[in-house]
Amino acid sequence: MANSRSAGGFKAKREFGNRLRALRGRQYAHVVGAAVNQHASQITRFEKGERTCSPEVLDRLIDFYQPDEEETDNLKELARQIWDSEAPWWDEFRAVISASYEALLQRETDATRRLDYHTVLIPAHLQTEDYSRSVTATAFASLGPDQVEDLVAVRTMRQRRLYEAPQLSIYAVLTEAALRFEVGGREAHRAQLAHLLELMTLTNVLLRVIPYGAGAGGTQASAFNILQYDEPEEPDVAFVHNVIGPELKTDQRITKRLNRLFTNMANAALSAEDSRELITTILRELD
Repeated sequence: MANSRSAGGFKAKREFGNRLRALRGRQYAHVVGAAVNQHASQITRFEKGERTCSPEVLDRLIDFYQPDEEETDNLKELARQIWDSEAPWWDEFRAVISASYEALLQRETDATRRLDYHTVLIPAHLQTEDYSRSVTATAFASLGPDQVEDLVAVRTMRQRRLYEAPQLSIYAVLTEAALRFEVGGREAHRAQLAHLLELMTLTNVLLRVIPYGAGAGGTQASAFNILQYDEPEEPDVAFVHNVIGPELKTDQRITKRLNRLFTNMANAALSAEDSRELITTILRELD
């Protein structure tokens, strides 16, 4: 898994980018880019933490913005943390990881809590390998078997945070449909349901199911997840899932709306105990 130096690099990138964005203020990115010999898109990527600027570009940005001595020192220290950070654990799988997926992996690295809402799939951290292999092969039909296995390996390694420090807490709300779809065959389906029952014994996993009887009040078109952090200066971020991958949402108006939506979906769900009973019932029906 990612060590503290790689995780620290991601946090430093976000803070570095936020500080650059604050310095730019109302100036257009293309104006700043022209002044420091960078394309406007590069300026915005620096600000979003998607790209790392070189020492030369940083010097040009400082010369252009003219921040005070304290802010200059802050920028240089953050830049040093970024440059000194180690490659993340998923670096060996980079050939099969899209930009949007890497954004999710980066944001997830130092998150302490994850809220998941899913309509038809089991959340990634709660999937068995067989389940993950089946949905990955279907979603990425153009990939070869080795590439599918690499993506399954990435998902399996992400799941280690349920057991290893820094531990990730999961609060998952899913519909009954996600439990009833027979993914990967009957035996794989049974194994997945049994795995959910086992995971529900962990203190950092809360799983609740919206039954069919909840009606329209328990449905929402898109799956999404929200990542939360211990540090007060780290606001929630969200990822809305669609057919082309997870879409990052950092606008706090959107994340607040999704938090309210998650609360509404959770209110429509069964209690954890009743959810366990429903999963057990469905599992028995497969005998």
